[in-house]
Amino acid sequence: MSKRKPHPTQKELQELFFYDEETGLLHWKIRPAKRIKFGAVAGCVNTKGYCQVQVKSIRYQAHNLIWIWNYGDIPDDLEIDHIDKDSSNNAVINLRLSTRRQQCINRNMRGFHGYRKRWQAFHTLGKACYIGTYLTALQARLAYERYTSELEPEFASTFFTDAFNRLLAA
Repeated sequence: MSKRKPHPTQKELQELFFYDEETGLLHWKIRPAKRIKFGAVAGCVNTKGYCQVQVKSIRYQAHNLIWIWNYGDIPDDLEIDHIDKDSSNNAVINLRLSTRRQQCINRNMRGFHGYRKRWQAFHTLGKACYIGTYLTALQARLAYERYTSELEPEFASTFFTDAFNRLLAA
């Protein structure tokens, strides 16, 4: 059974909002309150950087509403993931369906920590997973990226691996 609060339907959202694909913002088609003008940007940004929009006295994360506005309902076992990890970028091309596990891999986690003048690479997906011990932080991060890219290639963060490969190619 899902713990998620029920979202408005695609039809309800399309009656309430315009969606600007370029900016990733929802704009009101109606005036939900006297102080809100027709066409005003809907919602506000919370302390974690996510835009929230209130519909019928219930606060929702804007990226969920934008997904529903464009594609319909979100399956109970899936979540919406920001591809570029920027929680304020709600352009529909930056959103994708993902599992909780894929979300954890896409999080901007460091994946290593210092240990007795060396660096240990690790990952936590439900339980801690030791990857290895390395002489430098860069080696530990590269091992972490290699490990996560084998688990979920589409969701893995490979910033350092890509930069390292560009240096080798130059």
